[in-house]
Amino acid sequence: MSSQCETAGKQAGGAPMGFFERYLTVWVFLCILIGIGIALRHRVPDAFHAVAAIEIAQINLPAAMIIWLMIIAMLPKIDLKALNGVTECWRPVCAGSAG
Repeated sequence: MSSQCETAGKQAGGAPMGFFERYLTVWVFLCILIGIGIALRHRVPDAFHAVAAIEIAQINLPAAMIIWLMIIAMLPKIDLKALNGVTECWRPVCAGSAG
C-alpha cells in the first residue's frame, strides 16, 4: 500500500493529522521564500547590504520592523477590556520611580 493511500486511510478513519501534515502548505511556502532569498542574495548582494545599512540611532530598521510584526501578531491575544482597570491601580507602577 502506498503512503498516499495510508494517509488517506488515516484521514478517513478519523485519525487526526499531525503537526507537520496540518501545516505542510506553510512549510512549503517558507522553503520557497528562503530559496528566493538565497537566490536574490547571490544575484544582487549590494541590495542586501543597502537594506542592512538602513539605521536610525544605531537601530537596524528592517530588523525592528520584523520584531514589531511579531509583537503585533501577539496583540489579538490581549484582553483589551481588562485595560479599563489599569488607571485604578496606578500606584504600584509609579512606586519604583518614587524617591
